[in-house]
Order: sequence, then C-alpha cells, then structure tokens
Amino acid sequence: MTMFSLTEDAKGKSLAIFYSDGESETIPEAHVSFKAIIEKLISGSATDEDIRDLTGVLKTVARKMSALSERVSVDGKEVYFDGDPLRGEISDIIKRMFEEGKALDFKPLVNFLEKAKTNPSLKSIDDLYRWIRNGDLVIDPDGDIVAYKAVRVNAKGENESIHAGSAFVNGEEVTGFIPNLPGSVVSMARSQVNDNEFETCSYGLHAGTYAYANQFAGWQGGETTRLILVKINPRDVVSVPNDHNDAKMRVSRYTVLTQIEERINAPFYQPELEFDEDDELDIDVDDDYDEEEWDEEAEAEEAAAMDKVYNDPSGNFPSVAPTLSDAIRDALGRFTAAAAVNTKRDSNGRFIK
Repeated sequence: MTMFSLTEDAKGKSLAIFYSDGESETIPEAHVSFKAIIEKLISGSATDEDIRDLTGVLKTVARKMSALSERVSVDGKEVYFDGDPLRGEISDIIKRMFEEGKALDFKPLVNFLEKAKTNPSLKSIDDLYRWIRNGDLVIDPDGDIVAYKAVRVNAKGENESIHAGSAFVNGEEVTGFIPNLPGSVVSMARSQVNDNEFETCSYGLHAGTYAYANQFAGWQGGETTRLILVKINPRDVVSVPNDHNDAKMRVSRYTVLTQIEERINAPFYQPELEFDEDDELDIDVDDDYDEEEWDEEAEAEEAAAMDKVYNDPSGNFPSVAPTLSDAIRDALGRFTAAAAVNTKRDSNGRFIK
C-alpha cells in the first residue's frame, strides 16, 4: 500500500509519497497532479503504478504515447510528434488529464494527431488549432473532433439544416434543407467549402463550439431549433472564420451523433450504449436487411464521395485521400516512421510521395 505524508511550511504544501517497494518522492503543491494524487491516495484504491503515472508527467506521456506510435519521441524536456513539439493546445488537454486524475488513455489523442496530419492543407491545420484554443475540443475514441451544430426542427419533428443548400447525405445528393438525422454522414466536395477565414459567412458545412452553436440556435428561433453533436475527422476541417473568436468551423464532412442540451465537460467523448433489461444491445433489425448487398453499396458510395472531395482539377489536393489504413504498423500494432511518408508536403502544402 502506498503511504503518504502531507506537510505545510512558509513555502507552501508538499506531499511525501512512500511506495511499497521502499522508494519515496516528494512533490510540491505546484505539481500539476497534486490534488489528483491526494484524492487517489485518500481513496486507498490507487496502486504504486497509478501514483507514479501521475507524478512522472513527462515520462508517463512519453511512455504511453510512444507505445501507440513510433512517431512520438521525447528529449527529456518535450514530447514530439513527427519531430514537431506537441502544440500548446494539445499540451493543455494532457495537463487537464493529469489535473483531474482521469484514466490516462492517450489513444484518442494519438489518433487525433495521426488524422490531423492527413489534412491536405497546412493552413487548414493551423485554422483547426485556432479553433481548439477556445477550449472546447472534445475527441472521441477514433480521434475525431466532437463539435456542436444548431439545426431546425421540421414539421415531422426531424432535424434539418437551418439554411438551404446542396450536400450529400449518406452518398445521395440533397438540395434544400439538409436532413441531419442521427447516424447520417453529411458531406460536400472540399473544393466547394470556402477556405478563406476572412470571409466569415460563406459556403460549406458548419459546426462550432457549444457557446457559439447554442447562441446561433437562439438567434434562429429558439423553440424551433435544437443542438446536435457531430463528429468530424480532423482531415475534413477546411477553415475557421475569424469572427466570433474563431468559435465556428467550415468542414467538408461530418457524422451526426445525437441531440444534446449541455456542454460536454471532458476532453474525451464516450458514446453511451443503451441496454435493455436483459443487458443486450437495443438495436432495431430490419428483416429485409441484406448485409452483403448493403456493404457493397456503402463502399461504392464512399468511393464516389471521396472522388468528389479529392479529385480537384486545381491540383491542390492528392488524387488519393491519405488515410490511417495506408499507415504501416509494427508487430505491436504501432504506427511506424514509414507511416509518415503520406504526410510529407511540398512548398505549397500539397502531399508528395
């Protein structure tokens, strides 16, 4: 059992920790995990490893992230991804994890970094990080961004876009008010999304922070609007308009998750599964559902949608969308350095082989 002693002097509080193997260490009140460590020690359920994970911040981050990807490295002072130090916005998320003593699962964060590297525009990546500075970044287990969107409720009680336009819904082109039903994939050609952050109201698919989306819903009618959650692959972020404190973004693709009323106060989003009384997943099954036929149709729709997004005649985008499936993994399933080949760009920010 891990023992501890909390003392205070003119310099402030300090915590002496005595591990079961005979080793000990003392951390000051200024330590990022100070409160979380005390809570875990008082609970009596923490192991030596749990406490050491919280005290050795840099060592823990490097160990856990490098176990997931060879593209992560550390030099004793900073953690790097593909040779670039983790940006401050990502460091803030890591700091928050330690402060709150949450389970230190870095897989969603590594997935996010991997996907962000596949965005075909360096400018779009910079825009994305401007949006992250709002402090509203939430990542799902796949590394996708979970954001908020205001929609209106039509006469059928279904969600649809507040403004009319054209987009693809599950691979089918729709013109008018775009349906935003749970599970739907809404997309449009990336070349049709305005990438100029100085043009604040323009064409593209929109999402934003909770504060912005909630305010926008109020502007549009309140009782006839609602908020939904959408998940966005970092690859599909195109621009962040510079009005409203960078609180909204224009994207080329998102998946509708669910209706929501309150802001998510956690860095990671874990969808809740509904179970029936027999603890079995509550899923409606269509007797006429043909799994093999649906898979082939879905695959064809996906390929067609991706062609529209990436086969841009201007030459500003790769002819084949780089995806995580292109990455090379080692025997432990980690991304290897060779996986970075798809993220090299020329002076114009275009992918090169």
